[in-house]
Amino acid sequence: MNRSHACALPIALLGLAMTAGVEASASNESPFIDARGDFLPSYAGPKDADLDVRSADVVIDPKAGTITFTGNVAGPIDTASGKFYVFGIDRGKGEVGRDLVFQGPFGGEPKIGGGVRWDAAVGLTAGGQAVYFDALNPGIVPLPDVTVRITGSRISATVPLSLFPSQGFALKDYTFNLWPRSQVSLANTTVSDFAPDNGDAPVSVAGKRAAFGMVRSARAEGAGCLADAVADVTIQSFGAAEVMDVSLRGLPPATDFDFFVIQRANAPFGLAWYQGDIETDRHGRGHQRFIGRFSAETFTVAPGSTSAPEVHHNAFPDAQLNPATGPVHQFHLGLWFDSPADAVKAGCPGDVTPFNGTHNAGIQALSTRNFPDLQGPLLGVQP
Repeated sequence: MNRSHACALPIALLGLAMTAGVEASASNESPFIDARGDFLPSYAGPKDADLDVRSADVVIDPKAGTITFTGNVAGPIDTASGKFYVFGIDRGKGEVGRDLVFQGPFGGEPKIGGGVRWDAAVGLTAGGQAVYFDALNPGIVPLPDVTVRITGSRISATVPLSLFPSQGFALKDYTFNLWPRSQVSLANTTVSDFAPDNGDAPVSVAGKRAAFGMVRSARAEGAGCLADAVADVTIQSFGAAEVMDVSLRGLPPATDFDFFVIQRANAPFGLAWYQGDIETDRHGRGHQRFIGRFSAETFTVAPGSTSAPEVHHNAFPDAQLNPATGPVHQFHLGLWFDSPADAVKAGCPGDVTPFNGTHNAGIQALSTRNFPDLQGPLLGVQP
């Protein structure tokens, strides 16, 4: 669901935008992963899932002149509510913002946000509005041209980077915090969570890093199964290799899945490169980290055909020869059920596919088909 509305929020929003919470210490890279159910002791509102931060991400793209804010919460966002999601940014004078709202006269008692520093902020409402606040030049600025994107439990928006001129920090040194409020109010008791707790997390600078989502596969959607299944992917390039983190949610509990880098997101998929397995926990969530080449340079090449090992002799036996091919880039990702039986148990078709180590996997569960066929998300990662 995409929402964009002119903002007519009261000046009370000044206090809504400045605190973020997750774990007790700041992460050393974005996105920041927050603990589930860590509502602030000072919070006096309803402990709704969409007020519990699970991850937060801020990405600066100097070339495009943009800064993108993304928050994921523990449950679908109630777009009919007055809930408010504030991303505070420290550009070099963060103490000003922290004292103004959480420690100063505006927030009142109890004092909160120790260690959370910010000097400017963007606030996104559950109803689809965006506002900007600069603590050095106080005043709420509506952002009617900014699209607030709300999809399930994710809220995000991209705003001009010019709103956040440096106050002493280089762009790479900017930090952030995300804090939801249950309503538009200056009271500290309406702040439900900080991500991270008692500190800030570093932003990411585009080019060397990417953050994106995976969605339910075309096969699963057509069959009407895995309605809540999604994945969050982050890739950090270190020049010689990339580190890719994949976090699953909304999938069947205690189930094995197989993860691939693929040429096309949808069947027939093209060339596919097996990365490894991800197992979900009892809540249907899973996480795995992969290290390899996951960037604009990811490709397969076979200058000639030669004999290949034959290990498996089932419905999808190993080929005796590889096909010769010029360089073929693979910029998409796919996740398959490790077992057709597990797919059937989840209400999905029982097709047998070759997408696991023994070539007897189930159907594709998730993919990056939310990106164009020839412009998968790995294309945007520069090594």
